[in-house]
Amino acid sequence: MDNFVGWGRLLVRRALTLKTAKDTDHDDEEMPRHYGLLDLWLLGVGGTIGTGIFALCGRVANEDAGPAIILCWAFGGFATILSGLAYMELSSRFPDEGSTYAYSYHLLGELFAVISALLLSLEYGLSGCAVARAWADKLVAWFESLGWTENVGWVSYEYCNLAAGLMQLVCILLLAGGLSIGKRAVNIVSAAKVLLVLFLIIGGFILFKADNLSNGFPPPQIVDGEGNKRYGWDGVFRGTTSVFFGYIGFDEVCCLAAEAKNPRRNMPLAVIGVITGVCVLSILASLSLVGMQRYTEIDIDAGFGHAFETNGWKWASQFTQIGELLTLPVVVLVSFLAQPRLQLAMAQDRLLPKWIAHLTKSDNPLISIVIAGAYCMILTILVPFDPLGDLISAGVLLSFNISNVCLIMVRTKAHRPTLAPSLTWTFMLLSCCTAFVWQKTELESKAEWAFFGIFSLSTTIVGSLLCVFCPPGEIPGIPEASFRVPFVPLLPLLAIQLNWVLIAQQSWQGIGQLFGYLAFAVVVWLSYGFWHSKLRLYYDALSESEALLSQKSKPKRHMVMADCPSQVSSDWHPDHPTSP
Repeated sequence: MDNFVGWGRLLVRRALTLKTAKDTDHDDEEMPRHYGLLDLWLLGVGGTIGTGIFALCGRVANEDAGPAIILCWAFGGFATILSGLAYMELSSRFPDEGSTYAYSYHLLGELFAVISALLLSLEYGLSGCAVARAWADKLVAWFESLGWTENVGWVSYEYCNLAAGLMQLVCILLLAGGLSIGKRAVNIVSAAKVLLVLFLIIGGFILFKADNLSNGFPPPQIVDGEGNKRYGWDGVFRGTTSVFFGYIGFDEVCCLAAEAKNPRRNMPLAVIGVITGVCVLSILASLSLVGMQRYTEIDIDAGFGHAFETNGWKWASQFTQIGELLTLPVVVLVSFLAQPRLQLAMAQDRLLPKWIAHLTKSDNPLISIVIAGAYCMILTILVPFDPLGDLISAGVLLSFNISNVCLIMVRTKAHRPTLAPSLTWTFMLLSCCTAFVWQKTELESKAEWAFFGIFSLSTTIVGSLLCVFCPPGEIPGIPEASFRVPFVPLLPLLAIQLNWVLIAQQSWQGIGQLFGYLAFAVVVWLSYGFWHSKLRLYYDALSESEALLSQKSKPKRHMVMADCPSQVSSDWHPDHPTSP
């Protein structure tokens, strides 16, 4: 029975030890702070710009929205900024490794922290593997465009993609060689990628023809030969869901907050700078593409390269393809850069074995890099990722929602410690139901409209109660933020609803994969983290202290359940749980 003393507490209570930029566990090795504001911005832009502009622009313009693709990027940017606001405030309050994992650990407890970590692994690890495979496909396509059609397909087989594995290996070796090498590579290639996108924009506007935009904005809806609806406002909304993938990666800078210089100032600026930069560049690039070639003629796989070639700029087409091949790997590098840091944070909290958190003499998490590199290489070489796209998108959006919940908790629990969490999680459930009823039904029958009306009205009522009865405040002991999101909890509630709408647009296969993945996260926590975590050891030590005090019949106020382990004993340490 004693083994389960901390069960309920770990499920519902937040982490009690709050790490700050100047305060880390004295037994853990601290990462040095290398990244300035420009480094963070280049890292975020380099890790975000990639498949969004180089691949999604052409596909979405041709199949979904036509010239209105710029609205897709604008709507997607708005939804991203709403969630990005939460990251701006939380990263300045908790400048730790782990992004959403760190926020969940401090504010929601271990179970949600482990779930967040596994969701982030979809973004950092799995999506990076998918980009490596996309790079390998572009490599083969470039060889074929040069006439090298024989004996090149073997480098990019579906179940044995050697080119993608080689790309992943290069990223592993760069980071294993030291942070300074990896940082220089990211900065150089990210800057080159921004210059490449500017070349695409300028070239597109030089070849711009207004007649290519003359069929409406958006174009009238049509039904193709397979019965699929295309264009119209429905196409714009479908396109918004697709291009949202182009914004994934902005929060990777938050995973490096523990290595950022002056994180309370630089992290909010880096987050909003990355989102704004990606949004502006993507809108301009999309406008230049649909302006130099009619949207119905755009190649869905090589949009810019084909458009330049059609307009007689074959040299620009070759330059674009080579530029994509040289700059797209930085997305893989940045994604992989964040994954070992996430594992490092979990190991420091003893949710993974402690030895994973070891740093070399040059302050490099080499063990974590090798472990992450091993399974990322295996996945990259052997696993085709097309069936996993919806899982990745849904998982990332769910991690955004968890971050928004963390923001609501940190700002509203001070005055309503019980009511605020209850209303927040109720809103999460109801807004999810509302989004799925709206997206997954045709809303043609009275029953469907009734369900939608009940869920949407209930969601509105619960959200209104949260806004009225849970005013913002500061929880004692929580670090102050250099940036504070306005209109809390209204804005994070809107972000949660929008994210659920985007999640509901994913396929049922992807949603089913997400549920299975969440179950796997719970198993991971129960099999190791629950038994070895710092919080578990703390609660065990606290229970032993309370038992000793009870036996002596001399209860002391400072030994009662508190909000900080230091109130139990300033000498308590996770490796010596009986020290109190």
